[in-house]
Amino acid sequence: MTTISGDQRGRWAWFVNGRDPDTGRTGSFSGREDTKDQAVAHLEAVYTEFIADADKYGPTKLHA
Repeated sequence: MTTISGDQRGRWAWFVNGRDPDTGRTGSFSGREDTKDQAVAHLEAVYTEFIADADKYGPTKLHA
């Protein structure tokens, strides 16, 4: 979304919050970029890394 006030007015804010149902791990990531395309690319990269790292954590006890 576009930042509409403050010293970062006109920049694009991105965020993703959630819980990985397979591992139970939670994540909250955010940032600001100069363009919408940069914001989308950064969000996709952070989300992809979060999902890719799921193998490091394994399933939760709820799924065992």
